[in-house]
Amino acid sequence: MSPRPRPRRPLSRILVARLAAATGVAITLLIVSLLVLLHHHVHRQTDQMLLRLARQDAADALHEPEEGIHVHESPLSVPSLQGTVAAKYAFILNSQCALAARTENVIAGSAPTPLCALHGPEGSHAFVDLDGVAPVQLRVVALRSRGPDGALYTFVVGVNHDDIDASLWWSTAAAAPIGLLAILAITLAGWSTQRRATSELAHIRAQCEALDGPQLRDLAAWRQRLLAIDPTVEETAVLATTIADLAERVDHMIQAQDRFIAEAAHELRTPLTALRGELELALRRPRSAEEYRETLTWLSQDAERLIALSERLLDAAQAQRRRLDLRAAALRPIFEDALARSRGVLEAAGVAVDLQMPGDLYADCDPAALEQVIDNLVSNAARHAEASALTVSAQREGQSEGEAITVELADNGQGIPAAAAATLFEPFQRSGRGHGLGLFLSRSLMRRQGGDLQHLPTKAGTRWRLTFQPPGSQGIKRRGA
Repeated sequence: MSPRPRPRRPLSRILVARLAAATGVAITLLIVSLLVLLHHHVHRQTDQMLLRLARQDAADALHEPEEGIHVHESPLSVPSLQGTVAAKYAFILNSQCALAARTENVIAGSAPTPLCALHGPEGSHAFVDLDGVAPVQLRVVALRSRGPDGALYTFVVGVNHDDIDASLWWSTAAAAPIGLLAILAITLAGWSTQRRATSELAHIRAQCEALDGPQLRDLAAWRQRLLAIDPTVEETAVLATTIADLAERVDHMIQAQDRFIAEAAHELRTPLTALRGELELALRRPRSAEEYRETLTWLSQDAERLIALSERLLDAAQAQRRRLDLRAAALRPIFEDALARSRGVLEAAGVAVDLQMPGDLYADCDPAALEQVIDNLVSNAARHAEASALTVSAQREGQSEGEAITVELADNGQGIPAAAAATLFEPFQRSGRGHGLGLFLSRSLMRRQGGDLQHLPTKAGTRWRLTFQPPGSQGIKRRGA
């Protein structure tokens, strides 16, 4: 039972929702932080104002002895954004914590208990929130100061606590719609931006959906139409360019596949045509046993060529699908085994081999695939190069162990014509006998191992270079070969 597909939402909706959520959280945190700072600032300013008023009342009482202990009733302005005018609440406590004087809006008949518990030297003060002294909660300051008679009194000046907080509520009421407008503006800007980006993505998707069978044969024109979208968003432009480059590689692969199929068909048609011609000729009239034996010999040779070509074609197909077992392996034992298997062919061709390779040289490779590459190159040297010597040498491209490793195979044979060098690694391209698939397979296998196979120009003979990745460069742990 196949799993149920996960529900998907359009990218535009996801982007707008997340932008709105992130903006809302950020602006909310900003507004709350500002309101907290404002609340703290207003309270501090109010406390400082109350302390100044209490000191003023204490100074007035000290400098007006004829009036005795008294307080002034006057409105005051709370330091808020609104400039709120508030009533002043004031009273004085004597040394026995009894009310010595008070303003008319103070309704308490006795001293509040929290203030009676306050003690301190002259000039000390404390800020307290009081209930029960007036019809409203007060924020007061209690200042210890001496009166005209020299005794210590507690001068208390307060203001309605709600008048202080009114600034906060007014600021909240003003900040909320401003915050909502900011969220809306940012969300609209984000929606406009994502709409442009997603519309460009929609154009790219439409071009990809229009890529049907006929257009697969004209990927170059389709690629130009894709690049003509010319996105304004960098990431979308990168995506379009990446898809266009991928289409170009696919186009090259399709062309190579078509060319391979056409050339393979041509290579198969030649021996099949010869085979059919021999059969038709043999069937035209009765022949002697010797003539039939000669005809069968020619047919057998054509069949052998067909079998060899079929095996090469199978090798070419399997090389693309074959799973390689990459590991860090010592190169010398692999080359020794491959050269030992080819010893008979080399000796028959009169080719002497000189292996110049340290035993501790490791590289990331598939030993079986590498042996197949070596077999192809050695076979070329023995059968087609007309060489008498083959030198195999290895070295690192740099001095450190992390550098790439190269192995060169050089013979002193007749070499490869310059005209044929440009198409050496293309299938069915050959300068002598064979099917022209060996070098194509060898380079494919080397590149699948993370390396490469190159033909190096030289004045005499033929020179090949195998490039390998150093051990561990592909996340492979070193193991024995």
